[in-house]
Amino acid sequence: MPVKIPGLVIAISLLFSVAAQCDTAVKCSVKTLAACPKIGCSKPNSPLAVTNSQKRTTSSTGSPAEITFPDLKELQDDVSKTFAGGPVVIQGTTVSSYHNMKAAPRKAILSGLKAGSGKFSEGDFVELSGFIAATNFERTNALGVS
Repeated sequence: MPVKIPGLVIAISLLFSVAAQCDTAVKCSVKTLAACPKIGCSKPNSPLAVTNSQKRTTSSTGSPAEITFPDLKELQDDVSKTFAGGPVVIQGTTVSSYHNMKAAPRKAILSGLKAGSGKFSEGDFVELSGFIAATNFERTNALGVS
């Protein structure tokens, strides 16, 4: 039976791991997530504040779009092609790779990406199904006998 993994932030955000590299980080004295403001320690109305507030969004309506592992590869390939010829200019900002995008260019690049299951953008409500499997199914008891 497949395991259903619903997510509020599209898997491409995790796949690219760019969310943590969106704008210049600032020192923060907050010690727990519960005490953290919705915009984190960023300046109000900054791109980082917008990104941080979107990360804390937990409610959604409707059903999640199904996304597959092959879709994730297609989405990664789509973004990689964007940088195949070197740095690109997005909304007046030069971006050398998807690993160091600031919030505004990242939103532009991660919008409307095409995969076999449809179009996806950062922030989409998606569901990924898969199997959890082990390579060793041998079971032994406390004495080491199977």
